[in-house]
Amino acid sequence: NAAISACHARYPAAAEVVVPPGVWRTGSVNLTSNLTLRLSAGATLLSTNDEAHYAQVPMVPNESREAIRNQGFIACWGCVNTRVVGAGGGGPSPSTIDGNGPVWNNYTTDPAKRAQVHAHQFARPFLVNPQHCRNFAITNVHLKDSAFWTLTPFVCDGVYIADVNA
Repeated sequence: NAAISACHARYPAAAEVVVPPGVWRTGSVNLTSNLTLRLSAGATLLSTNDEAHYAQVPMVPNESREAIRNQGFIACWGCVNTRVVGAGGGGPSPSTIDGNGPVWNNYTTDPAKRAQVHAHQFARPFLVNPQHCRNFAITNVHLKDSAFWTLTPFVCDGVYIADVNA
């Protein structure tokens, strides 16, 4: 998030953050307007299962209850002209967004918290979750092991999805 903020501050009209090859473990990634998040071939963004790295946000209205949940792993709210672009979602060196789902599904040993997670499913973050965005695109990436819903644009206009596999 620091790289995105610094890049956007310097280039507010057309920022690009490049994720080099390798595995990059991180909490929620907050995208901004006029930003391209580019994953190089062989780059993997891997979700940490530390709840402290995820902002608490209201559930979307169609979730039919008043509560909070963890923000999506790749998230943007009210963004315009935002893109997530990989070098390809298949082949020997895919660009991958990995939600670390199996770890999130069993991330706590606290019985009360575990019961809450299983009863309401709100602790696990969506994998890619643009909300109230315009001109959002995601292309050429592999989406892997989502902790909850995989790709969930909500109240967005002008969404472009191409060459994405899960």
